Amino acid sequence: MYTFAYPWHEVVPSQNRLEDIFLGDVSASLPRGIVPVFVGDRGYTRARLLERCLHDGTWLLLRGRAGTVVESQGRRLKLGELPGRPGTAVRYPDVLYHAHRRVPVDVVVYHDPTFAAPWYLLVPCWTRPAWTPTDVVRTYRQRMQIEQSFRDFKTHLGVRGLQLKVRVAERLGRLLLAFCLAYALLVLLGATPAGHRARRDLEVLRRTPRHGTRGARSRPSRGSSTAGRACVRPTGCPRSVSAAPSPLLLESEGGRARDSR
Repeated sequence: MYTFAYPWHEVVPSQNRLEDIFLGDVSASLPRGIVPVFVGDRGYTRARLLERCLHDGTWLLLRGRAGTVVESQGRRLKLGELPGRPGTAVRYPDVLYHAHRRVPVDVVVYHDPTFAAPWYLLVPCWTRPAWTPTDVVRTYRQRMQIEQSFRDFKTHLGVRGLQLKVRVAERLGRLLLAFCLAYALLVLLGATPAGHRARRDLEVLRRTPRHGTRGARSRPSRGSSTAGRACVRPTGCPRSVSAAPSPLLLESEGGRARDSR
């Protein structure tokens, strides 16, 4: 569990600079031999950040903005004008991203018919031997699980509005460790038959699918609902269940960096 605190009193140049420092600290804190993969939404698709990450050999996967000017095979167009095939990931190699900085990246276009808009995923050109277009899409899909886990932390575990003023990093580290234990228990409870029954009884489905599903409740949210409905083990509920581990990735929202661990 890593926590970072920046109790600076001077004026920081920009939010972008803060994010760059944070990403560098995350990379430097990992044990030797661990290669991080940074997965970011459209708030991170800055040409300068792409340049720095490519220069440092950083593995990253970012969702691009459809309106950004790019050049592909000598043709200048907007990123959103790169054609794709429904349900199939299409890779465009050696695309020059940004009208002025012209950062070389590969673009993977993927459009699931159930999604509101296509994904335009940016990856370093040197990832081709390791990442097929399908691998790129599969890796980006995991961002949704991370997004959901942060929502659960904020909503169901009470992190939203949390303010610490003394020994922030130390206290936040202990608090997040306790939250992770509680989160794991809720995941296990949400995976039980009782958790599935709670979803059936309490969930209000979305009118239109999002990321391929109309479901709005995660396993932890089902677990918290199940715990609230009964104080004893429900009849038929197994004594133990297992859950697959989640990947360790980085995700961003609203211009703020967040670590998924």
